[in-house]
Amino acid sequence: MEQLTQANSLIETLTPTAELRREQCEIQVALISPLGHLKGPASPEARAAIEKARALVEQGEKLGETASRLLSVLAFLWIATYNAFDGDAVLGLAVQLLSLAEKQGATLSIVVGHQLMGMSLTATGDIAEGRAHYDQGFMLYDPAVHRALATGTGQDAGVSILCQRSMALWLLGYPDAALADAH
Repeated sequence: MEQLTQANSLIETLTPTAELRREQCEIQVALISPLGHLKGPASPEARAAIEKARALVEQGEKLGETASRLLSVLAFLWIATYNAFDGDAVLGLAVQLLSLAEKQGATLSIVVGHQLMGMSLTATGDIAEGRAHYDQGFMLYDPAVHRALATGTGQDAGVSILCQRSMALWLLGYPDAALADAH
């Protein structure tokens, strides 16, 4: 964290260029995860790092720079908001994430978008609609393609969806289906 913070401080002293802004954005996004692990994802420090990363991404987009990390930043913001729990904000972020993922067309991002919609809806009481998003995400999940990406994120989207969907199924009164997902 110290090295990333120091790198960003040094970049801020240089004449801004598109390349430096992209590098600063990458460094800022990289700083979010360790802050979330050490201080908590909803901590003021993690939230400040997320907001700074979001501002950098938005600045880059306004300047027409293409290397966007908006999905990553929104996902971190969703995690922080989910942990601090603001139901309306979590739902809004999940809608924004899924919409952006669908616009970009990356299947794994769409899978994760449906997962976050499912989690948001289930946590705010719309369990049946949450289950529908888990179903959609799991239908798009391809273990042959997506499982290898778990080494970079620390979790397999398909396994996560099945775990979360099993809880939704249990709450909806389908214990056998819940048990099948859990297995």
